Amino acid sequence: MILHFLGGFWVGLFFLYVFYVRKAILQPLSYVVIFVLLIGLLWELFEFYANNYIGTYPFDIIDTTSDMFLDIFGGFCAILYTKHENS
Repeated sequence: MILHFLGGFWVGLFFLYVFYVRKAILQPLSYVVIFVLLIGLLWELFEFYANNYIGTYPFDIIDTTSDMFLDIFGGFCAILYTKHENS
């Protein structure tokens, strides 16, 4: 579970770097959350495939929901971290 939080944090920092430092778009905070959600969703699709077709674990909606929540929470913490460091 901590890995999903740290993964969301890292992806959030990466996209904050891409959007803020490179000034690619005008409203980067909403896009950071969207991209963290997208990367988390792609990872969950990989887990679904790996668990159901390669492994022996069936799909678990509670695990998927908590993983997505922790991904997004990590992205929000990355935003708060950069806000705190810049002020």
